[in-house]
Amino acid sequence: MTVKLKLPKTINILLPLDKGREIQAVAKQERRTVTDVIWDSFNRYQAKKELYQLAAKARKAVKRKGLTPEDFGGPFAE
Repeated sequence: MTVKLKLPKTINILLPLDKGREIQAVAKQERRTVTDVIWDSFNRYQAKKELYQLAAKARKAVKRKGLTPEDFGGPFAE
């Protein structure tokens, strides 16, 4: 059996000096690496993007089916 290793990819980014220092300060304060802080930011960005896409699909489905807030009950019902 062959095991494939996933090697890390190095990416260089250019930030304003104050933002770079701010990221480093946050990482130090939270006892994390700058990489971890950047990863966390990217993961949150991806999750938010996926949530907006899911919400858009849900809105289309609700409109297509002619549903109203009352159909959902609970806090959605007026």
